[in-house]
Amino acid sequence: MQLDSFIAQPTEPALNVTLSYLLLKRGLRALGEVKIHKGKKLKKPDVLIVLNTVKIILEGKFEGQRNVVEKQCQERIENGLCDIAIAVEYQKPPYEESRLDLTLESMKLSARIYWLDWDSGWQEDTNLNELVKMIRVAFTKAISNNIVDRAVEELNNTLDQWFEIIATLGQEPTKTMAERAKQILELREKKK
Repeated sequence: MQLDSFIAQPTEPALNVTLSYLLLKRGLRALGEVKIHKGKKLKKPDVLIVLNTVKIILEGKFEGQRNVVEKQCQERIENGLCDIAIAVEYQKPPYEESRLDLTLESMKLSARIYWLDWDSGWQEDTNLNELVKMIRVAFTKAISNNIVDRAVEELNNTLDQWFEIIATLGQEPTKTMAERAKQILELREKKK
């Protein structure tokens, strides 16, 4: 019997953690197999990437589980865990290389990006460097469109509610303070 037959095959979590390490080496703030508390529930995305406050979750599965990984990505966005979700399909073991980092650097991957109502479709036979480019393009597309506008709108709505509460206290100095705060923060009145 050869020694290779005794080497355990890598698991998806091992690939996910290794992938997060390789993404980190390429300049992306990535953590593998993290735990996120959403209310009272605990969520466990495979890889969490944060780029300038934009949360990106990457879910990785072995070939043949596209339906599972697609559903996970859609749920991550629907549940508000991330702004962008990426499905990645790994080749199944066995691998020629025993080091997972070298395996992933040479592995052909399939990837699909989800963002709001946009879907890239499956990108077949991509590699790690192309995946990094896809992540950066999705990030750029997202910030140049809706995410920043949505965040500003949410902040404005929250501050408007706060100012309305202060104004209902009925004290004139409080109304003046609220108006002055709006000026300082350069907030404009909501169009009706």
